[in-house]
Amino acid sequence: MESDGEVRVNGSRIGMLRRFAASRAPPPYPPPHAGEGREGALWAMTLGLALIAFCAVWGGRAYAQNRVALIVGIVNYQNVPPLPTTLNDAGDIAQSFERLGFATTKLFNASYDDFRRAIRRLNELARNADIAVIYFGGHALEAGGENWVLPVDTDLRTDLDIAQEAIGLNSLMQSVGRVSVLGMVILDASRSNPFAARMQRTGQTRSVDRGLVRVEPAQNVLVAYASKDGTTNEDRSGRNSPYAAALLRYLESPGLDINFMFRKVRDDVLAHTNRRQQPFVYGSLPNKPIYLKERAVSLQPVAVKNEVLPADETIWSTIKDSTDKSLFLDFLNKFPSSVHAKEAGAKLKSLDTTLVVASRQTNPLSNDTGNAIADCDRLAASPLDSGRPKDSAGVELSKIPVVAAERACDEAMRRSPEVARFPFQAARVAIARANYPAARDLYEKASALGSSLAMYSLGLLYAEGKTVPLDYTEARRWYTKAVALNSAFAMPELAALYENGLGGPQDPAEALRLYRAAATAGDRVSMTKVGNFYEAGFGVRQDYAEAIRWYKRSADRGDAGAMRQLAKLYESGRGVAKNAAESRQWNAKAAKREASSSR
Repeated sequence: MESDGEVRVNGSRIGMLRRFAASRAPPPYPPPHAGEGREGALWAMTLGLALIAFCAVWGGRAYAQNRVALIVGIVNYQNVPPLPTTLNDAGDIAQSFERLGFATTKLFNASYDDFRRAIRRLNELARNADIAVIYFGGHALEAGGENWVLPVDTDLRTDLDIAQEAIGLNSLMQSVGRVSVLGMVILDASRSNPFAARMQRTGQTRSVDRGLVRVEPAQNVLVAYASKDGTTNEDRSGRNSPYAAALLRYLESPGLDINFMFRKVRDDVLAHTNRRQQPFVYGSLPNKPIYLKERAVSLQPVAVKNEVLPADETIWSTIKDSTDKSLFLDFLNKFPSSVHAKEAGAKLKSLDTTLVVASRQTNPLSNDTGNAIADCDRLAASPLDSGRPKDSAGVELSKIPVVAAERACDEAMRRSPEVARFPFQAARVAIARANYPAARDLYEKASALGSSLAMYSLGLLYAEGKTVPLDYTEARRWYTKAVALNSAFAMPELAALYENGLGGPQDPAEALRLYRAAATAGDRVSMTKVGNFYEAGFGVRQDYAEAIRWYKRSADRGDAGAMRQLAKLYESGRGVAKNAAESRQWNAKAAKREASSSR
């Protein structure tokens, strides 16, 4: 069995978790077609290209760990007329928070039970978050001095039904108040009570028919009303409500403090409604600016322990204790003027005082050690590891001569214990020999020396569960480490765990971010996955045109799964005009590609 994180010789390796998608993932789309292998040495692209993925994944990942959002839009109420713009409002707001790096959960037309489950889930996430946000677009009302938001199945025959059928604003404030920095509840829901005419009053619960009552949030919580207490929104024709449109104008403004952002929103809504609707914010924050988006810098900022660091600082903090020379070479090539350039040079010098530096991976050679080191590279180097010496083509796992390679790599590790690729290559030999416990130990040794391929391979071992106990949590941990070092192989594997909720919470937005980063790095299967997400509206607003664009991008690179999806869209007419001939053409291309891959 080959499980060292490499392309299968017969093309059967596409990312092992894809087979779970149909049974575990909620969106109604199939996984990319089996039988497609990854191409090229994605892990070790030049650092310039890898930084694209780094910014998308490392930066987004850091934010996603510390920022969570629940976006709720109720459109088609079962017992009162629908709200025309709410679906657009909630969908657009969700995309904005996703771009800001929030791990975002979206609920459209949520029932009472759906809403409660989402709140419980948010409670778990908020416990370890810096910022948590709940946005609600829909109907709300005030009764007995408390505000309530209304799920899609609200009926309210009497005012006594409110506590059993609606969600209290107090519980929402408590949920977001669990965070360390800022909790926000944003209510685009200050409308007339739609149940007022039919709801029987018992006299036990006093209720009002217009708007919401003011609140007094906890110290680190803000509650924003689309219209101040006792007044109502203006619902207009168009894509968005006045309040949602103003939010969308300012949510992603770089360097705009939260307090000033809401002031700008208020001024915009007042101007666009001829002062008939006045948004209001309740609660106060410490005298310290809080930004949803930092001021623009040359590279995507990354949140680390509540500080925003430039890319060279972040990468340096990751590699500074490594003994893998290639990492320091990469750093110096990309950041020659960094404040850490001298340290990187000194680190290289300390690791290699008499050795020759190869282009990307330092290849320590001397007269008495050259044979063992050269033999380990020649007999066991991975074809996917562009950190291998230029004169080594790499060896497919099934073709490793295990006896000679084991002897050479053992000697190479003994003579150059600081080089990460030698234990990684020794692990490949152990896999070829079916000595899986030894392989795991060697992968861990290579990982400690900074090998992202080894980290990725460990994640794969735990995710497959064939040579070690199945452990998705451990797989997620190793994939995350590899992604932090720009492993384009690990990106889609970690995305699949987030997509299916394996080893931790399900997070469609984070899965999409990772798939998109891998696609940016050139992975065609990930391009198809991005198209799947847009087609299904999973983790992102449904957009057939965007799905088709990604499918065609992937199909151009030979992915049969993308070709099959295009055939289905043309057959059904979803997002495109029905075209049976075009559908047949895409199916024929897919069949041809599948046949060539199976040879």
